[in-house]
Amino acid sequence: MTVDPGLPPAGLAHASTGVPASLAGLPPRSVPEVRPTPLQKHYVLLSAPALILGTVAITALEMGVALGTRSSSCAS
Repeated sequence: MTVDPGLPPAGLAHASTGVPASLAGLPPRSVPEVRPTPLQKHYVLLSAPALILGTVAITALEMGVALGTRSSSCAS
């Protein structure tokens, strides 16, 4: 078997781009960001309350509390 010095070894066809040879002919899996998303600055400020509220909601559902149920101490 002879190896052409102008060709890269098998499996490293796109070593310079980081794409394996098996994925060389496929379209890219992701598209690079052209500009930041609108909520990127507020991500942490929005995700922290969402995490806490989601945890409370899931815990309440697991404990059997139905949505819209009022506690007897809150009823007037």
